[in-house]
Amino acid sequence: MKITQEMLDLIGGIYDVTMEPEAWNGNLGRLAQVVGAKAATISSIDEADPFLKIWGRSYDIGADAVRQYRDNFKDQEAELYAKVGRLPAGVFMPEQALRETIPALSGRESGSQQWKKECLGLGERVHARLKADDGAPEILSFSFGVGEGGLTRAGQELASVFLPHLERAVRICQPMSRLKAYYSSLMDALNHLPIGVMFLAGDGSVVARNEEADRVLELKDGLVLSNREGLVAINSRDQSKLGAALSEAIATAQGEAIGAGSVFTVERRSGLDPFLLEVVPLIHPDLTGSDAYRGCLLFVIDPENRSVISVEGMRNLYGLTNAEAEICRLIVECHSTQEIADIRKVSVATVRTQMKSVFSKTGLHRKSDLVRLALNVNLPLASN
Repeated sequence: MKITQEMLDLIGGIYDVTMEPEAWNGNLGRLAQVVGAKAATISSIDEADPFLKIWGRSYDIGADAVRQYRDNFKDQEAELYAKVGRLPAGVFMPEQALRETIPALSGRESGSQQWKKECLGLGERVHARLKADDGAPEILSFSFGVGEGGLTRAGQELASVFLPHLERAVRICQPMSRLKAYYSSLMDALNHLPIGVMFLAGDGSVVARNEEADRVLELKDGLVLSNREGLVAINSRDQSKLGAALSEAIATAQGEAIGAGSVFTVERRSGLDPFLLEVVPLIHPDLTGSDAYRGCLLFVIDPENRSVISVEGMRNLYGLTNAEAEICRLIVECHSTQEIADIRKVSVATVRTQMKSVFSKTGLHRKSDLVRLALNVNLPLASN
């Protein structure tokens, strides 16, 4: 068989799905066209739920149709695909032949077949198992139009060229899909925080950040991203502090320094209260041999983003009075001494006395250290 440029391009496209799962649909459409089918689907049997995990399909079907199909024909499809899962790898089998081996489906058109004809215009299907191991079976299915023939011998030969590439692509997609789900869950959790969180790789580039970090960067009021996704302070003096903090944290993560991290402020072009930043080393627990996962974690607090932070942890740990706990909360929200006095309707001298008591009980000396301690002790969830 002659391998054409179109086939080589399609093989390359199949591997694109490992990073762009949405590319499955277009590539399966091209594959269906190559073998003379109307549609193609890649799926696997879910061991926890005897139905199908659809990796991609070449035809568009809405969520309501998927739900209707699943609700009405789940048991039929589960029994059918269990048969497909026991086929030898790489062998194409017409669905009708498989149905004849299932007493409940033999000798008549099933409800799922009728539904596909009426709703999707699809008739006969042909299935093949992609791999021969004992894991959850991955299945390639070709569908043909109503009244059309099935997969020809030439079509089978063409499809067989792509089977090993489809199998490898699915194997790569499986851990990537789990990683994407973990990442999505992590970012959902971080998006509940009113503080910005950024993950920086070993080269200093920002590889992930939460919504509050996005908001701070969009302000372009002291912190911005460079063209290479590096974090930059607009003020040259602050850039020196930021660069030194990032370099030390990354060097520590890579085993070249012993810094525990640092806390500092970054001035804002608008003249508003400065951002408070904390930088700490970050080492991935499972990939400690890779510099790409030896970077740092950066927290940024915008004092203008007045989110309520509980101080119950501080109150209980350090025996703060109600007044001292309130002073602590206002300091954490980056209010000035005068602002705290105005809010509490007391004198500046009273505020200073209470602040002195808070610092004495916590063993701290600077407001930035108090903010850092408060964020470690209390859970800073966004007020919305």
